Amino acid sequence: MASIDIATVLSAVISVASSSAALAYWLERNFTELNVKIRELDARLENLSNALIQFSEILTLTLETKDIFTATEALHLKNVVRSLLPAPRSRYYTWEIYEKLKTSSIKI
Repeated sequence: MASIDIATVLSAVISVASSSAALAYWLERNFTELNVKIRELDARLENLSNALIQFSEILTLTLETKDIFTATEALHLKNVVRSLLPAPRSRYYTWEIYEKLKTSSIKI
């Protein structure tokens, strides 16, 4: 049997451990940045959805006030806007977000 020097084994173990630690640090830093960007994107999407819902509400009320269409037609338009919400298909657009949008559009 060949004799393996303890110094060789230790140097290999130390090399692998330091490389693993450096990789773990790099991954943690990048995943932290990615999580921050996802949170920012989520906030921007929430603001956009609120803005679209508010615009729909204002448009419906304005058109109804100007007698461009009746209260029944306004109600129908509100229902159409609610039906335009896409079904959740990703892990970021969840059923919870869908229900928030749906309840927000009911207020219109």
